[in-house]
Amino acid sequence: MATALPTFEKFVVFSSSTEHTVGQRWKKWLKRFEVLLTAMNITDGARKQALLLHYAGEEVFDIFESFSAAQKGEDEGNADDSYAKVKTSLSTYFEPKKNVEFEVFKFRQMKQEPGETVDNFCTRLRLLAATCDFTNTDRELKSQILQGCTSTRLRRRGLRDEMELENLLKTARSLEISDVQATEMEADEAVNAVYRNKHPQQGGRRTFKSVTQFSSDSAQKTNSALTTLQPP
Repeated sequence: MATALPTFEKFVVFSSSTEHTVGQRWKKWLKRFEVLLTAMNITDGARKQALLLHYAGEEVFDIFESFSAAQKGEDEGNADDSYAKVKTSLSTYFEPKKNVEFEVFKFRQMKQEPGETVDNFCTRLRLLAATCDFTNTDRELKSQILQGCTSTRLRRRGLRDEMELENLLKTARSLEISDVQATEMEADEAVNAVYRNKHPQQGGRRTFKSVTQFSSDSAQKTNSALTTLQPP
């Protein structure tokens, strides 16, 4: 009895709104596809290639059909090499011709957005750095974080102390947590200040008459009342 194949989203090649990202989208789709192969325990090269062409969809299959025998991997010695060749051929087809200088320019323009954590900012930078052909990516990421982050404290700390990217990110997380905690404490203090303004106390204490003074006042009031009641 044949086992039904799991569903998997096909790769959309031609789309007016996403045409300029086809290379990046293909890389992401291919990674997800290979995760599926691992989950299905598919190890045979011929089956991998068949599933690739099946799941990728009709557009990708038509592109594959236009390849030469060498691009299809038909001259390879075994099925595993053939599958690898097909992946390479498709990736080369979808990879746009990039202008490295322009990619670096876009990288240098990146700024941390309001409310964005430094970790998320670093993730955006890392995605763009993949197209910049940097020799030392971590160093470039650290440099751009210091230039584009919104935290003056982090920038000063990074410029003052020699630290690697990972240590810079740890410092950023610590500062972000401190800022959140300080904001909560300051908010509580503001609420307390408003309450104190609405309910003022004299010197912070209530004043009470002494027992003796209270008794004296009562006696005076009683004598005054008796005098009023006496006949003339």
